[in-house]
Amino acid sequence: PLERGDEVSRLHIVIYLAALFPTTLTLYFLNVAGPGYLAIAIILGGGFLGFGVWGYVKRLDQAWARQLFVASIIYLTGLFVALMVDGRNHG
Repeated sequence: PLERGDEVSRLHIVIYLAALFPTTLTLYFLNVAGPGYLAIAIILGGGFLGFGVWGYVKRLDQAWARQLFVASIIYLTGLFVALMVDGRNHG
């Protein structure tokens, strides 16, 4: 943000989240995890991506960026728990 500005940083966040969302779904399609994981990944990924898009559209400030960081921790924890639970049942 110091070099190119907040607008570019928010755009990069949305681009990376848009790439992350389908990437996490591949575990289901590679037969590593089952439908429970897929459902959780869609819900969490959609929420995380939506939060990122919302911050970009509304041009939110650093407080939003901190909230996005906390959301990323919740997102990753939720994905790992879903993978542990559904991966054991699936495999």
